[in-house]
Amino acid sequence: MRKALAPLLVLLLSGLLLVEARAAGEAAYRLSERTYRQLSSVHELMQQQRYDEALAGLDRMRPRVERKAHEHALLLQTYGHLFANTEQYQRAVDALAGSLALNALPPPATERTLYTLAQLQMAVDDYAAALVSLEQWFQLAEDPAAGAYALAGAAYAQARRYPEAVKYLRKAIGLAGKPQENWYRQLLAVYYQSEQYRAAATLLEQMIRRFPQHKDYWLQLSSVHRELDDDAQAMAVMELAYVQGLLTEESELVNLASYYLYMGLPHKAGQLLDKAFEEGGVTPDIDNWQLLIDAWLQARESDRALAASERALQSIQHADLYLKRARLLADKERWSDVIAAVELAFAGAGLASPGKAHLLQGIAHYQLGQSARAQSSFERAREFADSGEQARQWISATRTPAADHYASAYSSH
Repeated sequence: MRKALAPLLVLLLSGLLLVEARAAGEAAYRLSERTYRQLSSVHELMQQQRYDEALAGLDRMRPRVERKAHEHALLLQTYGHLFANTEQYQRAVDALAGSLALNALPPPATERTLYTLAQLQMAVDDYAAALVSLEQWFQLAEDPAAGAYALAGAAYAQARRYPEAVKYLRKAIGLAGKPQENWYRQLLAVYYQSEQYRAAATLLEQMIRRFPQHKDYWLQLSSVHRELDDDAQAMAVMELAYVQGLLTEESELVNLASYYLYMGLPHKAGQLLDKAFEEGGVTPDIDNWQLLIDAWLQARESDRALAASERALQSIQHADLYLKRARLLADKERWSDVIAAVELAFAGAGLASPGKAHLLQGIAHYQLGQSARAQSSFERAREFADSGEQARQWISATRTPAADHYASAYSSH
């Protein structure tokens, strides 16, 4: 708002008001030759950004014109423009409000000054006063432009008067042939703040049609659909953004893959992550590799899961990846390879579930007929909370024919 004030005041600083005052037909609005020359000189100094000299000129004039309402009003108005252009916004507000309070400006000048005052009042965060000024301005303006409705909408939004904010911002967007993008964003913020998520979704769809390459709008639309418990639509929006090449950040790609898994589409998750790994879109770390392997497991693509585990271990030798590979090898009943993978898991650092590793190793030894080694592994597994109960069952079952049932159950798990 503050950055936009200077160009908005160019018209007023061009001397237009002085020309109007000089040409005014009513005696009440006429300027003396002396006042006209002095104000013209001040305006020229302001256009040259010689503000200190301009201010000194106004101060010299003030005692002489204070008893002449129209000249005093123009003087205060010029003070206001000077203070605005030197970013002394509260002083500018006070000066323009004082000018209007004299009720001595011609109607066109009153109208423009009210509008400028409203902008300045917003710049100093006095939104209640800005709304009063704007409401007065709308009563005077014959054909308000779209920008005026947008300004009013922004003021109402800041004052937390959301129904009026929606009304004025929608009016601005509807009037303009090419609405400013910021107007859409302001209206969207109002919908968020007032928890009108259905309306926000509809508006975001309009924004995407008008600004299709703005990734943030796609992400926000997906988020809004999640807020509305419409997960299918939320995922569809993310998928469309991905197809158009808008999702380039690692977090976005991983989130979409996770969403695919959540929605029961593991094949799509696996394909997305495979491509992302190949193109360098995601970091080859433990979490991302685990996600890819899990995607192929959920898709019942055991060969692809096993291949992914091999690729993962080529890039990062992590204990948990070795254990996951051991489980995949168990599904293939490659028991010797299971034992080798578990040993590599134990050799690495940071193994999250050593008890389950001992348990799997024990099953592999059992399947290879290595009973003593199996018993030793089960005894170690029994010492851990996450594998203790299963280990005790195995220790008991190895003495009965039920052991084969436990081995099958573990492999399918």
